[in-house]
This record gives sequence, structure tokens and C-alpha cells, in this order.
Amino acid sequence: MGTPKRKVANLSRYAEDMNNLRQARADKRQIEAYIASLEKRLKKAVGEAESAEIDGVEVFTYAKTGSYRWAEFATENSAIADQYKIKQEVEVLDKEALLRDHGGLLAAFQTRQFLVK
Repeated sequence: MGTPKRKVANLSRYAEDMNNLRQARADKRQIEAYIASLEKRLKKAVGEAESAEIDGVEVFTYAKTGSYRWAEFATENSAIADQYKIKQEVEVLDKEALLRDHGGLLAAFQTRQFLVK
């Protein structure tokens, strides 16, 4: 039994939408990079302060949170991190067996991914 043919929709009348989507995604990447560069400059300018103001008006805060960059810490301080590692038991689904035994039931739960070519 061969691989079933994919269903293909003809979207010729949506060519402009497709082009607009590509352009919007390119614009989004540019805007996100610009936002990141502005945030980086402002964070550097505020230094160790927890907030910043312009003309006496607070414009943003940059305070510490209760979260930590654990993976980065463990990489930079492996000798210490190794002393604090614990084993944890984790329950996970046996996905292959579930697909093998109940593939038809899972069909309604299969995800789709939208990729622009």
C-alpha cells in the first residue's frame, strides 16, 4: 500500500494574500530585530538601576524577578551545579505504542503546521 496522495488546494485567487503574508513576515522579523536593539540599548543605559525615567516620568522598570537562568548557571558553574543535580521520575506517553494500537482514535488530535514555501 503506497503513500496516499496529499490534498492540494488551488489558491490562485489568493496570490496577493500569499505575497502580503510573505512581506508581513519579513517586516515582522525586521521590526522584532529593531525592537530588540532598542531594548538592548535602553537596558545598557539603565545599568543596575531598577527603573528609568525621562523628564521625571517613569518610562520602564528593569527589576530582578524570582526567576533564574538555570541552564546558563549550570553551564558556567558545572562543578557546583553537579552537586545539586537530582534524579526525577517522569511519566510520559509511549507515543509509538499509542499510535500503533489506537492510530484511528488519534487522527482527530493530529496537529497541522502552516509552513510558507
